[in-house]
Amino acid sequence: SSLRKEKIELEDALEELDTQHCQAQDQLIKQRDHLIAQLSEHTVQIQQQNEEIEQLNKWLKEAQDVQRGEDEREKLDIEQHLLLEEKCKRVEAEFAELKSKSFNSSIEKEIADLREKLSKGGLVINDLHMDKQELEEELKSAKEETAVKVQKVKEMREANVIL
Repeated sequence: SSLRKEKIELEDALEELDTQHCQAQDQLIKQRDHLIAQLSEHTVQIQQQNEEIEQLNKWLKEAQDVQRGEDEREKLDIEQHLLLEEKCKRVEAEFAELKSKSFNSSIEKEIADLREKLSKGGLVINDLHMDKQELEEELKSAKEETAVKVQKVKEMREANVIL
């Protein structure tokens, strides 16, 4: 009788443990399914962020290419500016040399021609100077845009590191 009672108690305890085991398994399955769903969601988010990073890197490269092109154009403009300044100095030297010679009509005509060339050279130099200023402003703007894009890329990378 006491053995039967103990047997019944053990069977009841075993049934209770079996029920708890089934509940624990169900809970683990639900947690696993939830974690799989979260993993899938995070994978999609990471893919989207990677695509955004690729786009930002593309924009950054384009901005850097534009900046390099502007640097090269500015260098060419400066070289042209220096060449024109050199030509102007030669014209001024020729003008000074002609001025010291006798002033007959042919020399006066040459002087007038040289003055016209000097005037045109001055206008060209002025135009180049204005172009140089515009290029410097564009370069500054491109550098600022690049800095902003680089900062965004850094922020996105930091956000990815956090994830």
